[in-house]
Amino acid sequence: MEKARCLYVDDEDVNLITFRAAFGREFDILTASCMDEALDIFQKEQGIGVVVADQRMPEGTGVELLERIFELDPDPARIILTAFLNETDIIDAVNRGRVYNYILKPWNEKELRIMLMRAVEMYALNSENRCLMRELAKHNANLQAVNARLITDMMRREKAEEKIGILSKRVVKLVEDERARVAQDMHDEFGQILPAIRYSLEALKSGIGEGDREHGVLFEDIDVLIDRLGESARRIISELRPETLDFQGLAPAIKASIQGVMARHKDILVDFNVAGMMKELQPNVQIILYRVFQECMNNIVKHSNAGNVTVLMTFCQPSVILVVKDDGKGFDPAKDRLAQSGNGNGMGIGLMIMQERVASVDGTLTIRSADGKGTMVKAEVTV
Repeated sequence: MEKARCLYVDDEDVNLITFRAAFGREFDILTASCMDEALDIFQKEQGIGVVVADQRMPEGTGVELLERIFELDPDPARIILTAFLNETDIIDAVNRGRVYNYILKPWNEKELRIMLMRAVEMYALNSENRCLMRELAKHNANLQAVNARLITDMMRREKAEEKIGILSKRVVKLVEDERARVAQDMHDEFGQILPAIRYSLEALKSGIGEGDREHGVLFEDIDVLIDRLGESARRIISELRPETLDFQGLAPAIKASIQGVMARHKDILVDFNVAGMMKELQPNVQIILYRVFQECMNNIVKHSNAGNVTVLMTFCQPSVILVVKDDGKGFDPAKDRLAQSGNGNGMGIGLMIMQERVASVDGTLTIRSADGKGTMVKAEVTV
């Protein structure tokens, strides 16, 4: 086992020889007779764990030497030997030299040996702690680097999400603008063509005698088809962009749509209520909440087999909340992920689009459902 290294400094040769003889078996003893020699040895030799210095030396005091040693390396234990004990020397040694301990001359060999052993242990602990601190510093530096990368990645992700959000809003607006354009074009076209067809039919009917029953029945059938075509055109235009929404607001548009659903589907009863003090909504919020309602009703009609539907629109501070709830067969939201890839019941894409629409106005969409327990869709937007 390698011996611990100890530097002993004393200007009396007898003391140097005695110290080496007393402790040379347990320690690797290095000796110096003056401050300069001691500093030179300390800087050249590695692993000196204990420095023992006589307080009274011609070139300077032991405290001054230990102070210089501490500046070079704070780890080694520092011990003062002195023949003169006074309070001033002790305080000076503690404050300047950071001494581990002091011992009176002539020393007691047994006591000094124990002190040296403990000093070596303290040096080993100090060295180990310093190594641990260096490792900890490296670890902290690595953590800081990782954190910096994470923050950078997070900022990039936030910027990407921000761009996606902006793009999503643009896409939603483009889709709605295109729907509005198509609805207006259909309204203008059918608004001109259908009346013209009806006028032409009436002209033909007036030119045929009352006794021509065969042509009379044919004209009646054509008249019915014109009515159906007109109803279909109005329904499609309303689904694309209901005029009621633009001119009267969200609640009347939902109410009108519900009346149309119940007229076409006699087996579905829809209860619509508005709670709270109604407030004017931004056009983009109105159309998005209407699309959520519209998608819910489409799913109810096509998939749910529901008999009763509750639609509740609540105006509260600072939000507007739309809830659509049915008593249909429901579905498993976890399994519905398959629907989003086209392998399920066809509802997944619509639900995903609803979520994107609501997110485009910084809202939240909640969907709760289970097999056999109906479905609840809640859209909440801050206004």
